[in-house]
This record gives sequence, C-alpha cells and structure tokens, in this order.
Amino acid sequence: IDVLVNNAGLALGRDSFDQANLDDWDTMMDTNVKGLMYVSKALLPLMIARKTGHIINIGSTAGKEVYKDGNAYCASKHAVDAISKAMRIDLLPH
Repeated sequence: IDVLVNNAGLALGRDSFDQANLDDWDTMMDTNVKGLMYVSKALLPLMIARKTGHIINIGSTAGKEVYKDGNAYCASKHAVDAISKAMRIDLLPH
C-alpha cells in the first residue's frame, strides 16, 4: 500500500447535547476517530519498513468550527484534525 486515505464521515444523532443518544456518540467516535487510528496504526509498520508511503486523513469544516446539534460529529472531526497534526510530528523521523 503506497497511499492510505482515511475518509470516514458518519454523522448520527444530530440532537442537542442534553438529548443525545450515547450509542450514536460511540458509533461516531468508533467510525470517525478509532477507525482512522486503527487502520493507520496497522499499516504504518509496512510503510516504515519500505521507507515510503502516505497517509491522507480527510476531515471536515466541522473539524474547525461547530454548529447547533453537531456536538459529537464536530468533536470527532476536531479529533481527526488533531490526530493528523500529531501523526505528522510523530512520523517526521520516518
């Protein structure tokens, strides 16, 4: 694998924070955040061993701003932005 494109964007339960369904939150975080992390982590050893490869994480404007009833989705996309920046720093030596 030369290029990994992480492009999950599951948006469930667009309810106000006080009315939100916890299962929807878990599903969104599992898909939008953990999916990106787990797949990237699984493929990194192969890319590092070959000394080549690219990881592209697709985020959203929801990762930069928030909107009404977008609490968990926006949080998941802010996480994608933070993880992407941290991965870049952590993986610079490779």
